[in-house]
Amino acid sequence: VVQIIIFHKQEEKITMKRTVIYLTLGIFIFLNGLTETFAEGEGLRTISGTITSKTRAEYYPGGKDITVKIVAEAELGRIVGGQIIGGEEVTQRVNMLAIAIQKQMFASELAKADTCYAPSVCSPWEPVVLAAENTTKRLKQSIL
Repeated sequence: VVQIIIFHKQEEKITMKRTVIYLTLGIFIFLNGLTETFAEGEGLRTISGTITSKTRAEYYPGGKDITVKIVAEAELGRIVGGQIIGGEEVTQRVNMLAIAIQKQMFASELAKADTCYAPSVCSPWEPVVLAAENTTKRLKQSIL
């Protein structure tokens, strides 16, 4: 288990940069930024989107399941955290999520990301982008 946590609360603004990495039974579990539970415990309303996909194209051998969850502020849709669980090819997706959090991207911005399609390392639709689309859709539904 590798855990890196930096946390401080200043003038009612919560900043938490955290990457937690677990490897158990060949499954990687990554946590970046805030979880829904932590954020809501600090008074930040959130909304999230989750998608389960494959790490490789369906027709390409050896693909494994991957689940991506993105946590965003409920008011604006700014990404504040996320979790990824998968058997392989997760590190670059974790990096993508970490950059989105660091740059204070909105879920709608990440949902428009143009990513490379290579059947040996990803499905035709990037799971992080799909999770961002799901988060954006849920945000729009919560406003209506």
